[in-house]
Amino acid sequence: MAKARRAKSTRRTSTSRTNSRSTTRTRKKKNNIDKNLVVVVMIITSLLLCVLIYAQSGWIGEHLSPVLGGIMGWIKYIIPIGTLAMAIKIAVDDKEYLSKKIVNYIIFLVCIAATMVIVEINKGVLSINLDFSTFLEDAYDLGTQNVAGGVIGAIIAMPVCKLLGTIGGIILLVGIALITLINLFEIKPAEIIRDFFERMKERRAYEEDDEEDEDEEELEDQKSVLI
Repeated sequence: MAKARRAKSTRRTSTSRTNSRSTTRTRKKKNNIDKNLVVVVMIITSLLLCVLIYAQSGWIGEHLSPVLGGIMGWIKYIIPIGTLAMAIKIAVDDKEYLSKKIVNYIIFLVCIAATMVIVEINKGVLSINLDFSTFLEDAYDLGTQNVAGGVIGAIIAMPVCKLLGTIGGIILLVGIALITLINLFEIKPAEIIRDFFERMKERRAYEEDDEEDEDEEELEDQKSVLI
């Protein structure tokens, strides 16, 4: 009886393991299908936006480009390239955190748009002393001319500029944009800095070895002349 019970328990554990393996395989297949679909959609979207924004092709392109300019300024020109770069990154990377990448990408664009608005405030083209609605209208008008960061940038720029000033706001927004860019493309600045200084040390050591070799050669030449 005990042997029969043990056999049943082992069968149950083996069947549960096979079921768990099959479920994980099906999940991986679904994730791969979703990932491939997202990559294809993003590539098609980036190419379509290139035609509509850069070439302003057709009725949609003629009307979409000024509206996007009013909303986000000249940042609209980054969207097709950034979307294509994100699609390539998602296709190459095996990790599954698509939502985080999209959030980082949106934060990066918003920070750049707000920075451009603060630059125009610093120039005196825009004024934060106006009413909020008037400030947004002026930012929209500038955005249609492909200047500054449009309404989206103005919504963030006005409170940041009032709290930190123009220089402090630019430093804050550029810093956040760099952090999101690092997270988006998994850039490792610490390793880059370390590799840079290691290469500098190797160059110095190589130059010192060359100088020592040259000194030894000069000494040998002097000895040969004396002999």
